[in-house]
Amino acid sequence: MGARMKKDNGNADRRRMTMRWNDMTIRSKLTVGFGAILALLVVTGIAGYLGIATLSHSLTAVGDEEAPLEDMANEMKTALWATRNSLEEYKGAMTVVAMDRARELDEIAKRYRQFVEEFDRFSDAIVNGGVVDGITVVKTDNPELVEIVRQTQELHNSGLQAAAERMMALGKALQAKRQERDAAMTAMERATEKILGLARQLRQAVQEHSSRTQASDIAQDAAPDLLALVTTVETLESRILESRVVIEEAAQEIDSDGLAAKAREFGASTERFDAVTEALRRGGRVGDVDVSRLQSRQLLALLDTVDAAHERFTAAGHALLQAQEALLAETIEAEEAMTALDAAGDQALDLLAKVEDLVGAEMTNAKMAGARARKTSTTAMIMVTLLSLGVGVFFGLFLTRGLERGIGAMVGLAEAIARGDLSQDVDIDQKDEVGRLAAAMQRMTQTLRATAAIAERIAVGDLGVKVEILSDKDVLGKALERMVGNLKETVAVAERISGGDLTVRVPVQSDKDTLGQALSAMVERIKGVVR
Repeated sequence: MGARMKKDNGNADRRRMTMRWNDMTIRSKLTVGFGAILALLVVTGIAGYLGIATLSHSLTAVGDEEAPLEDMANEMKTALWATRNSLEEYKGAMTVVAMDRARELDEIAKRYRQFVEEFDRFSDAIVNGGVVDGITVVKTDNPELVEIVRQTQELHNSGLQAAAERMMALGKALQAKRQERDAAMTAMERATEKILGLARQLRQAVQEHSSRTQASDIAQDAAPDLLALVTTVETLESRILESRVVIEEAAQEIDSDGLAAKAREFGASTERFDAVTEALRRGGRVGDVDVSRLQSRQLLALLDTVDAAHERFTAAGHALLQAQEALLAETIEAEEAMTALDAAGDQALDLLAKVEDLVGAEMTNAKMAGARARKTSTTAMIMVTLLSLGVGVFFGLFLTRGLERGIGAMVGLAEAIARGDLSQDVDIDQKDEVGRLAAAMQRMTQTLRATAAIAERIAVGDLGVKVEILSDKDVLGKALERMVGNLKETVAVAERISGGDLTVRVPVQSDKDTLGQALSAMVERIKGVVR
């Protein structure tokens, strides 16, 4: 029941809408139709304009905003990599001691600072905008991107640069320590050559003393002691060479524990040397050999010279060990600085990767917005254009159908009237021009029917009809009225004649009035018969 009521209400609404439409004039209908099409065209234009504006904004965002930001992000990454490469180059140059390398370190440091300035310029352009190398950069309005760039700047300034400055300072200190170590090594070499030369002189002097002693009469009893003495003096050279090898190994040591072990080994070697010289002075046992003390003042003086040279050799060795220890400490510090530098560089690269991702996402979003705007505007224009065509076709067909139906009905009525058929009617319930024309033709048909009815009554001899004149322009009505009047007058004449009144004068309306002429001739003949 409810569904039926809804259906009836819907049908009633459609009928009311149809009646309202039918009541409109053709001009109003055309105005509504073309107005709707014009409104849709305006909507199409607005949709196209908005789509083009959005697309233009997207292209502007890509070309003037996002592309420069992406360039700046790439330049930041390039500058950071260049900074790290220059620092790696600096680290490599730190391992070599030479004056030209020192100058190279200064050149590398200069390039490093240039890269730092470039990084700062590029990052500042993203945050604040500006012109960089002829590229106009519009500052980003992405707060997340600004925050990450600022974090990168802070890490670059307080982390990477601080670690780099510390590493370069340690690099210079390391160079100085390495030069000190090398200077100590040079001093050690000179001391070694000096003591080896003196030890050889002592050995030669002892050998010569032994040869002279063996040539004397007491040589037979002293021969074993002399042989032990020569062997012991030769041991001095072995101890010196042993210490030299230990020092050379210590100079190559890269571990503090290993260096400490070499220092102990060097101390033990010098103690063994001192034990040999003490045995030569006072006599004693060196290894498995019993040694008699030197008796010759010349040999003792030469031994004192060797011993003094050994003290200088020992001092040079300790200086070298201290220099190597200081060098190792600086190296450890430098390695720690390098580790901190690498960590800061990795963190900065991670942040830059986020910067690239955000900038790339913004560019992708701008491109997608442009694509969406193009698709939306194209779709909107196509849909509105199709809708406009549909509305135009609908109004055209609807209006044409209304005109065709109304005019067709009126043409049928006119053709029926032309055939003399006054029985047809036209029923068009419209208040537009077609409806008014149909109503006028319906009234004309009714008028013709009334006139035909009057003519039929006259035809059957009823001259009592009253002809209604519709207006002063009603030619047919007036003619019919005159005809009825003439007929009535003719009937009156005929009645007078039939009553014997031959004096009546028959009115002849025109030379075409056959009835009047015939009646007049009849009166004249009757008069002739009577006379």
